[in-house]
Amino acid sequence: ADEVLVADPFAAMTKDVTSIELVGRTTIAGRKTDHVVLANPSMELQVWLDVKTGLPVESAVVYLDDPRKPRIARKKL
Repeated sequence: ADEVLVADPFAAMTKDVTSIELVGRTTIAGRKTDHVVLANPSMELQVWLDVKTGLPVESAVVYLDDPRKPRIARKKL
């Protein structure tokens, strides 16, 4: 089973990341957010972070190398 709680979430989330890009600023449900993409050869994790709190507002995963998985799985947090 995958662990849900980890001691260092940033380290766990960025373990295999080969690039990080700040796409820009947008508004989701009236909240200003920074759109950030973390990528590796097999997937892109897109996260929209609340500008005031730094907490995630929404996320999306784009799977690049596995046709059995959905191309995009998006979730409001």
